[in-house]
This record gives sequence, C-alpha cells and structure tokens, in this order.
Amino acid sequence: MALVLFRLRLALHHGARARRGAAGTAWFVLGWVLAVAAGLAGGTLVAAFESQDSAGGDMIVLLLMTAVFLSWVLTPVLIPGVGGDAIDPANLEQFPLSRGEQVTGLLLGGLVAPTAVATFLVAAGAVFTAGLDGPTRVVSFLSAAMFAVLCVSVSYAVRALFAAALASRRGRDIAILASGILAVGLFLLVETSTDVLRSADSAAGAIRDVLSWAPPGAAAAIGMEMRDGDAAGAAIRAVIAVATIALALAGWTWALGRHVRGQSGSSRRRRAERHPQTLSLVPRALHGMRSSTALAAMSQQLRYLFFRSPRAAQLVTITPLFGIVVGVTQIGSNPLTVAMALTAVIVAFGGVTNVFGYDGTAIEATVQTGAELRGILAGKLLAAAAYLVPLMTVVVVAFALVFDRLADVFVALLASYGTVAVMIAVGAWSSAWNPFDVGSAANRIGQLPRVFGILGVALALIVVGAVAWAALLTVLPESVVALVLLAAAVALAAASMRLFGRRLDRDPARLLDALAA
Repeated sequence: MALVLFRLRLALHHGARARRGAAGTAWFVLGWVLAVAAGLAGGTLVAAFESQDSAGGDMIVLLLMTAVFLSWVLTPVLIPGVGGDAIDPANLEQFPLSRGEQVTGLLLGGLVAPTAVATFLVAAGAVFTAGLDGPTRVVSFLSAAMFAVLCVSVSYAVRALFAAALASRRGRDIAILASGILAVGLFLLVETSTDVLRSADSAAGAIRDVLSWAPPGAAAAIGMEMRDGDAAGAAIRAVIAVATIALALAGWTWALGRHVRGQSGSSRRRRAERHPQTLSLVPRALHGMRSSTALAAMSQQLRYLFFRSPRAAQLVTITPLFGIVVGVTQIGSNPLTVAMALTAVIVAFGGVTNVFGYDGTAIEATVQTGAELRGILAGKLLAAAAYLVPLMTVVVVAFALVFDRLADVFVALLASYGTVAVMIAVGAWSSAWNPFDVGSAANRIGQLPRVFGILGVALALIVVGAVAWAALLTVLPESVVALVLLAAAVALAAASMRLFGRRLDRDPARLLDALAA
C-alpha cells in the first residue's frame, strides 16, 4: 500500500504539470534543475570543509546541516500548507488504510520531491571527503540518506501536529503566537549569524561538539566520527538520529489518528455548543455604518482574518512582525519616513493582494445572491485598512519613541498611511487579476511567480511616489508634500477599487473559475 501511495504522489506531479501546460512543465523542470544545482553546490561545500579535518571545518558543516534541517522544520510553521502536489491525508480517510500505511506512503512520496533530493545531495557531499577509506564512505552515504529521511519525517510530523493545533481555538492561538516568535527569531538569527561566526573561531571545537549531539548534527557527524576513528561515537549519534525519526513518525501517526477520530475540538467548545449565544454578524465596532454589501463583505473579511481562518490569522500575525523587523534594520541608516514606508509595504502586502483567497468555492453562493462584486471587493479591502491603519499608527509612534524621532512622527504617519493606500490599490488589481484559493497547496506554489510580480508592481509604485516626494520637496514643505501624496494615494485606491470591481461584475465567471481551480 505504501508503494501505491508513492505512485499516487508521482501521478499528482504528472497531473499538476498537465493542468498547467507548457508553463507548468517548464516550472517543474526548473525546480528540479535548481534543486539539483543547489544540492551539488552544498555537497561541494560539505566535502571541501570536511576535507580540512579541523574543528572549524566540521563546525561549518554542522551549522550548514542544522540550517537545512531548521528550514524543513520551520517552513510548515511559517508557511502552512507548502508542499505543492502533495497528498492530502484527509482525502485518504475514506480508504481502509492504517495510519502506518498512510505515514509510510506519504514519507516515500515526500522523498521524491526536489527539496528532499537537494537535501540528500548536500549531505552526500561527505562521501567525497578526501582521505576516507571505503567503509567510511559507505557509512557517510547511509548517514546522508538518514539525514534526508530525518528532515522529511520531522517536517511532515510538524505539519500534521501544527494542523492539529490549528483545529482548536486555544491551540490555534498558541500555534500562531509560536509561529510569529519563530519567524522573528529566524530573521534575527540570520541577521546576527555573521557576527556569531566571527566570534566562534576560538570556540569551534566546543560548538562542533554541541551541534553533533543535536539530531541534525548527529546524523551529519556520523561520518566525521568514523573519519576520526570513533566508531562508538558514530553509533551513538546514529541512535539519536534514528530515535528522532521514530518520534517524528509516532507524532505524525498520532496526529493523523486524532484527526480521523474527530478529537481536535476542545471540551469547552462542546460545552459552548450546548449553550449557544446570539452572535452578531457585524462586529460591534462597525455597528454605526450603514447596511450595505460593502459592510457585509467587510465584516466577513474581518472574521476570516481574526477568527475563522487560521491561515489568515497567522498571516496578519507574522507579516507585521516581519515588517517591524525590516523597519528595525532600516531605521539606523534611513529617515523614519522611509523606514515606516518600507514597513507598511511588508505589513500590508499579505492582507490586500488576494482578498478572495479565503472564500474558496463559497464565493459561488455570494455571486448567486446577486450582490455587486464591486461592493464586495471594496468591503474586503476596507477590512484590511481597518486593521492596517491603527496598526501602523502604533508602529510609527513606537519607533519614534524608541529611536528618538518624535520630530518626524507626523510626516512618517502620513507616509505610512499613503503606503497602505497604495497597497490597497495594488490589492484591488491583483485580487481581480489573480485570485486563487489559498486553501490549495498547489495553488500557493503555482502562484509564487505571480506573487513576486505583484510585489514588483507595488515596489514600482512606491518608487514613483518617492520620486514625486523628492520633486515636490523642492517647492513645498515636507508635511504638505506628505498630505498631497496621501490624498493622491487615497484617490488611486478608490479608483482602483471602482475600476477592478466593475471588471469583476462584468465577468464574475472568471472569479468563480479561478477560485474553483
């Protein structure tokens, strides 16, 4: 049965390429070419540093392998659902498969992905270390395969456990908070890695020893221990790696079984269902607004972002954190206005560029009501503005206080609001031009080139605004320039929502087809 699931994974790869046509085939081939090239480059580095037979070289190899492992572990947390054309375990529940058969088949399918092959090639660089005897090269090859299995199994286990956590309200809140902390921690780790490596020269041996006892380092250090003649150390590290794989598979199996038994909800939630409360469909903060299609869409989008969609809630948590970190890196060398404009781009991008993505196929029922899609588009974008404007206000004021830039706070606020307005204009265009269901992993992977293109358009508009800012500064005070450009950005956002909303009303079938694909 595991081999049947393995063949199903290959069939999904083939089906995805067939659906996307020549572009899908080109993207598939390019992905494999880049993966193999990256794997060979990483393997070459591993072979070169291990051939030095020094504590410093071994430390760099273990740091590299640990970084590869962390990328596998953190990706399903920071970017849920990544892994296009994978088999959704929920689709297998109707078949008489044991949890063990599901896990084994899904694991084998995961090992034929480009990322898994690249991981193996990086680890297999140890096989070509200079001066190794035959048995040690065989052990290094086996440890490379073990490292690839370790990365894939732990990544899939984290993905399943994270999905189980998101199924309950309390678990979702904890998981979202943890993912935000991990995102910021990973960024700060990358930012400080150069300084850490510079200061680690004198402690390379100690760092090597510590890393070699962690699961990824243990799998990578097996060949090093054999090279140094320590067979017992190699055996202990192999046991650590195998035990970690076993724990990952057990956690993965438990998460799949728990999902099938329907035990993801909490007892508190079941108690609440026995005592239902009357809930308003419109958030209390919006009760003063006139009833309209836009208000209904705005209320719906706010509930997606903060209550109903775990992926949306994670998005509005992680992107502000990334934006703040970007602002911190820019404030030292740029004015507060520039730093806050860049922060606003990062903070707003995920919330405005695909506002229909959380509706999925439910958008068909909305269209059947006869509601104007122009109003729905405007309401969803205004929902983003409803949390982005207060958020940027807090961020700008906090930066001004922390970095002693209070004199610039008014202009920086106007610049951040103008940037949010520009992003809303871009969001109206991209949501009408390139809507897709974020619930589909294949959609998210296939849309990556277009997402980068949308980001390029947004940055181009920001550059145009910066040029206009610099030109107007020659004849007007800075605060007046900020007000003028804010008004222009708001006008652009309103025109974009009107223009592309009408486009949706003229051809609603295109939106339905895009979200149903």
